Amino acid sequence: MEKLILFLASAERFPLLSSTPLDLIYQRIQAGHVEEVGAYSKNLITDEVLMDYQSGKVFRAASTIKLAVACEVERQLEHGLLEPDQKIKVDTQTLVGGSGILRLMLEDFVPTVRGMLCLMLVVSDNSATNFLIDLVGRSNVNRLMASEGLDGIHLVGKLMSRRRVRFNSATPKDMAELVGRIYKGRIVSRKSSKRILNVLRFQQHTSMIPAGLPGWWVKCANKPGALSDLRADVAVVWGNGFAYTISVFVRGFKDAFLGESVIRDLSRLIYKEVVK
Repeated sequence: MEKLILFLASAERFPLLSSTPLDLIYQRIQAGHVEEVGAYSKNLITDEVLMDYQSGKVFRAASTIKLAVACEVERQLEHGLLEPDQKIKVDTQTLVGGSGILRLMLEDFVPTVRGMLCLMLVVSDNSATNFLIDLVGRSNVNRLMASEGLDGIHLVGKLMSRRRVRFNSATPKDMAELVGRIYKGRIVSRKSSKRILNVLRFQQHTSMIPAGLPGWWVKCANKPGALSDLRADVAVVWGNGFAYTISVFVRGFKDAFLGESVIRDLSRLIYKEVVK
């Protein structure tokens, strides 16, 4: 009897997967797990839209904005405006919170542009991101996004800096489009795009979209983001005969596990829809 009660309590809190992504989103909002969801997914082989729920809504971007910064870094490397082994002088007074592994490493090495790029994407180091934003220029990141028609992605300023009103922002659809263009080599060169994807595949934060996939044989390049009341993950997923993008932002939760579970479960549903 005790086991049955525990099972029922667990089932009520973490209900079984719904039949469609939209059903799951409605269910989780009605259950009070999250207040708001924005999601978009597209099959990169057929161009079929697999999921679209408030995909044009503007959310705080959190660390997903680092994908846009990475593209501008690679663009400037392509044009010789930066050198990959260029040393970056770090003022320890400017280090910020958020991963922060850079502060543990400064005694042992002098970071380069490529090294900072890896820290930004793989462990989501905010200090490394800020140094790269200073290096490439905020306006250049925004200009690149605008030139691609990705107006929903906007870099207001450096991470962990105090702001009262404006935040770095993104829409789920534009973020999915961005990662899709990286996969196809259409926003920077194919060589640079492949380099970004290779770095992303070493991603250390894999509790959302990657956790909804069945195993290591499914390739995934993702960039998550997290704030106190927001979780987001953006990815391209591919394998033998399939490739798709998925971008999910959830906001407003008391339990971060429940917020992340929305993204995990949507990832699973989309995968099952594509790979039948």
